[in-house]
Amino acid sequence: MRALALLGMGFLAITAWAVFTLPTGTAAADPASDLLAQVQASYAKAPHLAARFEQTVELVTFGTKKTTTGKLYVAKPGRFRFDYDPPRKSAKSKSFIYDGNTLWVVDPANQQVVKNTVANSQLPVAIALWTGTADLTKQFTVTLPERNVLELVPRQPSAAFAKLRLVIDGATVKQSIVIDNNGNTNMFTFSSVDANTKIDGKFFEFDPRRVPTYRVVDVDPGLSRPPTPKKDSRPVGDFPTRDFPPP
Repeated sequence: MRALALLGMGFLAITAWAVFTLPTGTAAADPASDLLAQVQASYAKAPHLAARFEQTVELVTFGTKKTTTGKLYVAKPGRFRFDYDPPRKSAKSKSFIYDGNTLWVVDPANQQVVKNTVANSQLPVAIALWTGTADLTKQFTVTLPERNVLELVPRQPSAAFAKLRLVIDGATVKQSIVIDNNGNTNMFTFSSVDANTKIDGKFFEFDPRRVPTYRVVDVDPGLSRPPTPKKDSRPVGDFPTRDFPPP
């Protein structure tokens, strides 16, 4: 499940967006917390967000570096969707869709859908940060090692990552970089951020019947084996759906 491990790093890398959903409070006394408060305040009122992203994952252990691009959509409270750009025109794009309860990883290249019951998964902290249900200042030590760079270190040691760095441009997050305990990095660079867009809630929903030929893998540890896809399911549209595209 290496893809899910990288996804976990991805969620942490975009923790920058989690501050958009946290309630605005009184300005903090120290510069680092004050800058974090400014960032969260700049996005606190936006019910929907959309942005382009460039993701670069560097694995020092394997000596590999890979860059992908795509678009990210957020709807409060606690829903999001990543649509990666396809590797070529004729290919279908890979997507990660979180409807508030279940994370769906739709992978056309491998003809499969991974269903991740978030409450029982290995990513609860990342999801909590992403949906804004966690208090960053309580879970992380926040410092300002460089001008306009916030560094968040978990107060409790984490096997998933060592630190998170947020590069701030004005009062918005330009980059977020996760560094794990092995020195691997996962960096997201955001552009074309749109806080005024309106997105239909159905854009964050997914039904496996849309891809009846795909294998469905349920990673809920409470299940002894993945469920078998129903052979008699009728297609209700291809994926990614274009029934409810954002404007």
